[in-house]
Amino acid sequence: MKINFHDKKLFHLCESQNVATKKLGFTSAKKLRARIAQLRAATTVSDLILGRPHALTGDRRGEYSLELGGGNRLTFVPDQDLLENESIDWSQVSKIKIVYIGDYHD
Repeated sequence: MKINFHDKKLFHLCESQNVATKKLGFTSAKKLRARIAQLRAATTVSDLILGRPHALTGDRRGEYSLELGGGNRLTFVPDQDLLENESIDWSQVSKIKIVYIGDYHD
């Protein structure tokens, strides 16, 4: 799957183990690297099986989340036009944009 990032800060968080460890802690940083590798290896979002993948609702409708541990999540949106009737067929999403990493429950 093709991965883009909302901004450079998220790119560096995902690509630098030191930056991720400082922000998220060792365990979540390690899981972040694993989730990025899993995303890159997947063909579509529906191929994801680890990290309790799930579509979000409410004010985060249209986003998808993967658990990183310690309450942290990796959240992304489709980075392609696939919306029909304001719903997303995640089995068709092969290009994503990471928009948030952290605990959105705070």
